[in-house]
Amino acid sequence: MSEEKARAFGSAEDCALDPAGIQLRREGGRLQMQRDGEWQPVSAVRLFPLSEQDRFISIVDEEQAEIGMLTVLDGLKGDQREMLEEELHRRYLTPIITEILSIRRRYDTSEWTVETDRGRAMFVMRNIREKVKEPLPRHLTLEDAEGNRFDIPDIEALDAASRRLLDQEI
Repeated sequence: MSEEKARAFGSAEDCALDPAGIQLRREGGRLQMQRDGEWQPVSAVRLFPLSEQDRFISIVDEEQAEIGMLTVLDGLKGDQREMLEEELHRRYLTPIITEILSIRRRYDTSEWTVETDRGRAMFVMRNIREKVKEPLPRHLTLEDAEGNRFDIPDIEALDAASRRLLDQEI
């Protein structure tokens, strides 16, 4: 069944990356991959996040254009696999905002201090109009400057002060 899924997106061999040839590093909190002798920022995306968590991982550049796909993670060296798994964990771990404590504007950014289901968090957002999505009515997903995501499943469930801050910002 898994190979059928991959064929639905095109031949896995057409865009497959050789795990043994992957060179990854963390620089400034961002995952980077060496390509053609140069390091470039990349992200990892699961093509089938529920059914194939360790297979069919797309490596994309900053514009979300696919560089290639890892059909399996088994061939990655220990530290390379660890960095990739950490990137995937970060991408698919989405804290839920339960309260907005403050939002401070600074030039073209805003600094958010929030309470989440995992504790207090501070993050910076740029291009707010582009980085706030509404996947469902009253449900917001925010993406910070580092690519981390935060969820507000129901803006009506926020307290009045949090809703007021949110309304002022977006």
